[in-house]
Amino acid sequence: MGEELPDNEIHLAQQLLKKQFPALNGLQSTLLQGKQMTLTESEVYNKVQIIHCNSHHHWIVASTVQCNFNQVKVYDSLFTYCDKETERVITNLFQCDSSKLTITVSCSHKQKGSVNCGLFAIANAT
Repeated sequence: MGEELPDNEIHLAQQLLKKQFPALNGLQSTLLQGKQMTLTESEVYNKVQIIHCNSHHHWIVASTVQCNFNQVKVYDSLFTYCDKETERVITNLFQCDSSKLTITVSCSHKQKGSVNCGLFAIANAT
């Protein structure tokens, strides 16, 4: 309908992905991204999470699937970099040491228009 996907629809998509890929970590409610979390080491690996970037009002995906320790890949349909706020959220969600964290923005299809980022984030998470 030409509108952005709200957080409840992103959450529903993540729940469906969690059912389809139960071995993955993450895929939690996007409302938790601002909360301080304590994770076990095993919860950080093989993790996929759709993240809302408040500074850009934009959805992206962060993942540790096939990554080294303290490495997170970001799949972004609009930007080729992560701002400081997004880095902070990723550091919290993935329990990384921010001084040792490597964030790699991976190649992904670029969206056309300004409201398709949620759909692209779901596709990238899949």
